[in-house]
Amino acid sequence: MEERPIQIRGRRWRVARWTALGILLLIALAIFLIWTQRTRIASEYIERELGRRGVRATYEVKRIGLRTQRLENLVIGDPRKPDLTARWVEVDLALGWPRTRVTLITARGVRLYGRIENGKLRMGDVDKLLPPPTGRPFRLPNQRIDVADASMRLDTPAGRVGLAIEGKGNLAYSFNGRIAASSRRLTPGNCVLDRPNAFVAVSTKDDQPSFRGPLRASSIACGTLSLTQPSFALRTTLAPALDGWRGDAGLQVPQMRVGTQRASGLAGRVSFNGDAAMTRGAMDVAAGATAIEEFRTGRASLDGRYAWSPRSGQLTVLGGGAARNVNASASVAPIADALTSTGGTPVEPIGDALAAAVNRFGNGFDARGNIALVNAPGSGAVRFEELVATSRSGARLALEGREGVTYYWPAGKARINGELALVGGGFPALRMSLVQPRAGSPMRG
Repeated sequence: MEERPIQIRGRRWRVARWTALGILLLIALAIFLIWTQRTRIASEYIERELGRRGVRATYEVKRIGLRTQRLENLVIGDPRKPDLTARWVEVDLALGWPRTRVTLITARGVRLYGRIENGKLRMGDVDKLLPPPTGRPFRLPNQRIDVADASMRLDTPAGRVGLAIEGKGNLAYSFNGRIAASSRRLTPGNCVLDRPNAFVAVSTKDDQPSFRGPLRASSIACGTLSLTQPSFALRTTLAPALDGWRGDAGLQVPQMRVGTQRASGLAGRVSFNGDAAMTRGAMDVAAGATAIEEFRTGRASLDGRYAWSPRSGQLTVLGGGAARNVNASASVAPIADALTSTGGTPVEPIGDALAAAVNRFGNGFDARGNIALVNAPGSGAVRFEELVATSRSGARLALEGREGVTYYWPAGKARINGELALVGGGFPALRMSLVQPRAGSPMRG
């Protein structure tokens, strides 16, 4: 009587065990079938998703794993003129709840075609794969990538740019790589850049990309400023929205023009902080030779600060300057002519002697002083304050107080306001207080 319940319970246990085993086998079989058909299932899912988004694409699914998915021979967009092609792309996933996260995108042989329209980057069908716009300012995506043999053709309102990139890391805060860029001609704002090119190291931190490396061009012209074959050793960091910059650059410029003013053999370092509307910074530069209207110099240097508008081309400079072997013979010629006009009078010998002294002074002197320069399209002025000039003839000229000497172009007129002291070089010892209300008007003193 007591064995029957035991037998019943034993049969029930065996039935439950075999039932559970059968269910496990069915689950295992389902998993096996899904796993063996995963490539077809994934392909169908990708095709449905691309179709839902309206993306034209062809590809080969080479691997579908729990972690890494690999596509080869990827083409997105019109096959005759694709927006993106890639030899292969691998996507690493991190499974989680409530969603799976893309941890790394690795790509090789990428060719991307984009354009800038109304300040936004457009990449055709590739845009349909990106998250919808939020209306917020541009930010680098928070995504790890590993790219090599990747290039992009970017059409911008300023012109076409070719880019090549390699590197790895999080695009927003830990990317490290290299970028090469070149263009035949760019016209940003009021500027024209002929054959600009760059090969720079790039890194990102706190959503801000930084660049280190050489930037060169056949020529750069912005308003009245033009540079011939400039080379910059660039160190710069862009704002998160890519609409501002800060940094510095070592520069080498064989020829520079600002309006009708010229400088050759320009070298030094310039810092900058600003945007396309206004950029300010410090400068410590020297030139092998300069020509400012009627003045010619040998080596000249300038250490000071500047404000420059890339948009309008206006330039303002304040600083201390020095120049050697200044030739101002054309500027002093009217003074010498006036002194020699005393011929046939009792003061003729004095006039001739002073005229000779003026010409000797103008033929060569060294100068130092404070400089203020303002240059706008079509006009400008340069002011010399606290000016000291020493001529090879032995003359020493010092101008102190008030505005000093201001020269205006294209009018070609000067204005003098200050305390003038002159001694040596054939001149009598003079000290004068000069006042000139406006350029070209008579002086009082």
